[in-house]
Amino acid sequence: MKWNSAIYEGVVVHHRLTPAEHRFQYPLFMMYVDLDELPELFDGHLLWSARRPALAWYRRADYLD
Repeated sequence: MKWNSAIYEGVVVHHRLTPAEHRFQYPLFMMYVDLDELPELFDGHLLWSARRPALAWYRRADYLD
């Protein structure tokens, strides 16, 4: 099966010159989840869930339908 869901990796960079020079950067990870793939992505994984509290818990009520 070909998945549409993916994990994206990037870097956030900030650089300010005035009033004092300041710069930082840090890694960033984002998930793109195809909602039609939720059962296949999360079922059978202890840390991921769409049905119960977990480390990575997708609650449909938190998002617009």
